[in-house]
Amino acid sequence: MLKKPNTSRLILMSFALVLCISALFTELFRAPTLNSNQGLVPKSLFFQENMHTAKEVWLKNRLGEFHFKKSEGRWNLIVPRKLPAEEKSLAVLFKTLKNIKIKKLYLKDPLTLSSFSLDTPLMEVKIIHEDGDQDEIKFGMIDSISNSTYLTVSDKNSIFQIDMLDYSLEKLDLTYFINPRIFSQSPMKITSVKIFQGKKIKLSIDQKEGQWVGKNGRALAMPKVEKYIENLTNLKSDVILDEMPNKVRKRIHHYLSRPLYTLEILDEVGTKYTYNISTIINSFPNLKIERKQSFIITASNREHPYLLSKKYLKLFNKRDRSF
Repeated sequence: MLKKPNTSRLILMSFALVLCISALFTELFRAPTLNSNQGLVPKSLFFQENMHTAKEVWLKNRLGEFHFKKSEGRWNLIVPRKLPAEEKSLAVLFKTLKNIKIKKLYLKDPLTLSSFSLDTPLMEVKIIHEDGDQDEIKFGMIDSISNSTYLTVSDKNSIFQIDMLDYSLEKLDLTYFINPRIFSQSPMKITSVKIFQGKKIKLSIDQKEGQWVGKNGRALAMPKVEKYIENLTNLKSDVILDEMPNKVRKRIHHYLSRPLYTLEILDEVGTKYTYNISTIINSFPNLKIERKQSFIITASNREHPYLLSKKYLKLFNKRDRSF
């Protein structure tokens, strides 16, 4: 007489068979790592000197594509808009790359690239150096379990598993890279400030032998002058008038053809910067701003005008006796 097979035993045997098959497939299709005979795992990919020689940078992430170019020692945003770049943002990018820590190396082949989503990367960074050399870095999947991610570098024949980046570069957007400051100078490097109303000079202060003096040679209160220059150079605008229709451009030109104030600044090497400040403006076509709440300022070393709240206009209505 035949006995019916035990149901629980069949389930157990089936489960064991599935585990064996899974283990076999895992072993067959596991991404091959480089062993100690194939190469030593470096501690980092980039060094400080790699960042100092950079002259162009491309960053492509889920929020857009950004192109930066260095000119006369300063970084400018080229794409998607031509604006001064926030130097601190580039510094964060370079520091993040320099601090990459490598955990493991994998063979670079089509299957492994696909396994780590490096065939359709989450983020890409390209750096062009002064000597023409390029570094192209592609970032793949994020492994939240091991707190790591994967990348390739153009001149390396390996896939690198690295610790999670210090900074989430994939989440950076345009606002992070735009420098909203109107004045590019450090307060400590300014040696002269002059303000004109029409052709009449309202303010003239110069630094001589470490002391700020007025136009008549009178010594001024150092803390007051230093605080004023700090407030001036910290001015930031929420609106940069860089993509304006012709009607608005003509209106801007009209306001600045006869500026309310003209500001001249000299730095320690004698470079002069000129700023034209408009009267309070009414409104602009297709631009949502409150009437008579703003004024325009242009800078000789900036390509586009800025819009500022009228509360800052008092910074340009100064005389020597203010200090």
